[in-house]
Amino acid sequence: MVRIRVKVRPASALEYLHHDCETPVVHCDIKPSNVLLDEEMSAHLTNFGLARILLKNSPNAHFSSSLGLKGSIGYMAPEYSTGAGVSTRGDVYSFGIDVVEDELKQKEWQPAYDDGIGRMLEIGFMCASKLPEERPTMTEVSVMIKIVKASLSK
Repeated sequence: MVRIRVKVRPASALEYLHHDCETPVVHCDIKPSNVLLDEEMSAHLTNFGLARILLKNSPNAHFSSSLGLKGSIGYMAPEYSTGAGVSTRGDVYSFGIDVVEDELKQKEWQPAYDDGIGRMLEIGFMCASKLPEERPTMTEVSVMIKIVKASLSK
């Protein structure tokens, strides 16, 4: 349950950055080392050094940087390797890889006993879809994770 609670706050933070800010922001470096836990195990999204502000009037709402790759190897969206501009769907991909990696580390999981790992893996795999247009938005991801959390709280 703690693992899922730790995912709620970064998902909500990304949802806010992507959808609730007046000018959307893309983090560009979502990975476990950029999610810090405080003494109450509350997660905090950190390291905005690669963050980009999205252009409002662009049809695809992205900003392309000539500074090279955008993010960390292993977490970077595949479209970035082809020179595609930064997008919120890139953060969704990175978040999905983080979720899948974390959930697969749970060695105690048994297929007959679902403590949310199976459902979190499904969310992670949806986020990590190869094609950006097949990935959910962070709003959708945030809602799905909150549903998993609520179902386990019963």
